[in-house]
Amino acid sequence: MFADFRQPRRVPRAQLDVSRRVAALTHDTRVYFIRRKLYWEQRWLMDPRDLFGLEASRIRGDPKFLGEKPEWAVT
Repeated sequence: MFADFRQPRRVPRAQLDVSRRVAALTHDTRVYFIRRKLYWEQRWLMDPRDLFGLEASRIRGDPKFLGEKPEWAVT
Protein backbone atom coordinates (compact mmCIF):
# COMPACT_ATOMS: atom_id res chain seq x y z
CA MET A 1 0.00 0.00 0.00
CA PHE A 2 1.24 3.49 -0.81
CA ALA A 3 -0.06 6.89 0.15
CA ASP A 4 1.48 10.23 -0.75
CA PHE A 5 0.27 12.63 1.93
CA ARG A 6 2.08 15.53 0.25
CA GLN A 7 -0.44 15.56 -2.60
CA PRO A 8 -3.94 15.51 -1.07
CA ARG A 9 -6.99 15.41 -3.30
CA ARG A 10 -10.54 16.59 -2.70
CA VAL A 11 -13.42 14.23 -3.32
CA PRO A 12 -17.17 14.82 -3.13
CA ARG A 13 -18.57 13.96 0.30
CA ALA A 14 -21.10 11.66 -1.38
CA GLN A 15 -18.22 9.34 -2.37
CA LEU A 16 -17.19 8.85 1.26
CA ASP A 17 -18.95 5.81 2.60
CA VAL A 18 -18.01 3.28 5.28
CA SER A 19 -18.59 0.41 2.89
CA ARG A 20 -15.78 1.73 0.65
CA ARG A 21 -13.22 2.06 3.47
CA VAL A 22 -10.26 -0.25 3.02
CA ALA A 23 -8.18 0.83 6.01
CA ALA A 24 -7.98 3.27 8.89
CA LEU A 25 -5.21 4.66 11.08
CA THR A 26 -4.73 3.26 14.56
CA HIS A 27 -4.88 5.80 17.38
CA ASP A 28 -1.10 5.58 17.90
CA THR A 29 -0.44 6.08 14.19
CA ARG A 30 -2.75 9.09 14.18
CA VAL A 31 -0.71 10.76 16.94
CA TYR A 32 2.56 10.23 15.06
CA PHE A 33 0.96 11.42 11.83
CA ILE A 34 -0.19 14.62 13.60
CA ARG A 35 3.36 15.09 14.94
CA ARG A 36 4.84 14.72 11.48
CA LYS A 37 2.28 17.10 9.96
CA LEU A 38 3.00 19.76 12.60
CA TYR A 39 6.72 19.46 11.97
CA TRP A 40 6.53 19.56 8.17
CA GLU A 41 4.00 22.42 7.96
CA GLN A 42 4.79 24.54 11.02
CA ARG A 43 8.27 23.32 12.01
CA TRP A 44 6.96 22.55 15.50
CA LEU A 45 8.98 19.67 16.93
CA MET A 46 6.74 18.24 19.63
CA ASP A 47 7.41 15.41 22.03
CA PRO A 48 5.13 12.47 21.21
CA ARG A 49 4.14 12.24 24.90
CA ASP A 50 2.72 15.77 24.70
CA LEU A 51 0.69 14.86 21.63
CA PHE A 52 -0.57 11.66 23.25
CA GLY A 53 -1.76 13.82 26.16
CA LEU A 54 -3.53 16.28 23.87
CA GLU A 55 -5.14 13.48 21.87
CA ALA A 56 -6.21 11.71 25.08
CA SER A 57 -7.93 14.91 26.24
CA ARG A 58 -9.70 15.20 22.90
CA ILE A 59 -10.88 11.59 23.02
CA ARG A 60 -12.05 11.80 26.66
CA GLY A 61 -14.01 14.99 25.90
CA ASP A 62 -15.67 13.69 22.73
CA PRO A 63 -19.19 12.43 23.54
CA LYS A 64 -19.56 11.04 20.01
CA PHE A 65 -16.37 8.95 20.10
CA LEU A 66 -17.22 5.47 18.82
CA GLY A 67 -15.47 2.23 19.62
CA GLU A 68 -13.01 1.23 22.27
CA LYS A 69 -10.74 3.99 23.52
CA PRO A 70 -6.99 3.34 23.47
CA GLU A 71 -5.43 2.44 26.82
CA TRP A 72 -3.49 5.73 27.03
CA ALA A 73 -6.73 7.75 26.61
CA VAL A 74 -8.75 6.06 29.34
CA THR A 75 -6.81 7.20 32.42
